[in-house]
Amino acid sequence: MLALVPWWRSWSRNASVSNWVYCCHACNEFKGDFWRPNSARRILHPLQDDLTTHVVEQSDGTLTGLTETGRFHIERLHLNRPPLVVRRREQQANARWHQTVDQLAASVQDLRRRMAEVEQTLLDLRQRLE
Repeated sequence: MLALVPWWRSWSRNASVSNWVYCCHACNEFKGDFWRPNSARRILHPLQDDLTTHVVEQSDGTLTGLTETGRFHIERLHLNRPPLVVRRREQQANARWHQTVDQLAASVQDLRRRMAEVEQTLLDLRQRLE
């Protein structure tokens, strides 16, 4: 767990649930006691900031800052460290596989519908011939 506002800065704020965010140990260490809430160079709060305004994930798994705040957030927390980039690439590959499977399932469903139509047409033709 990461306390966005360090305990020594504001004990009452630190006790607030909105101040606590789940994170890995490394991110917690990289954040340290840093706290500048009114600065462009600040840590983004995942529940209060619109991360898509500040950060975008690239196809190679790296994160790119769209704003000064986003760039600082990525740099401060070292969000482009190799294990995180590899994990993002894996997630992207999984998403592509799921998309492919969904497309194939839709194609199979369409083919089954079309086969049923062809079978019905064949039945109709056989009945006419009899």
